[in-house]
Amino acid sequence: MTDTAPRIFVVDDDPAQRQCFCLQLRVLGYAYQGFADGMAYLETLRRSRPDCVLMDLHLDGMGCPQIMAAARAMGMDAPVIAITGDVFDSPDAMRARAAGVVEVLTKPVRKSELHSAIERHLACAAAAG
Repeated sequence: MTDTAPRIFVVDDDPAQRQCFCLQLRVLGYAYQGFADGMAYLETLRRSRPDCVLMDLHLDGMGCPQIMAAARAMGMDAPVIAITGDVFDSPDAMRARAAGVVEVLTKPVRKSELHSAIERHLACAAAAG
């Protein structure tokens, strides 16, 4: 991992899932930071910005769409990829997409699938701006 590695924030209230995603990101060469809840993530956004965000769709407390709205109000425009255990498109996934989630991945997420999604949305973000 170099200083120029894209920074990925992981927001998941399940410690095992968060650790698993952070491990995958480390193996893939990304810089990363994990958060147990939306409030910790939003507090960090005041000081630091990611290049991409992985966010559990079903967080305790503040949900993904509410976190996204608060982050956007703070000027955060990095792509957000939601992670869910739902097999089918749920109303939560549709609300998250309406809030700006760029993609929804279903658990278990293979490392190659995670890498492809991150790289695709980093490239789109770079092209847009």
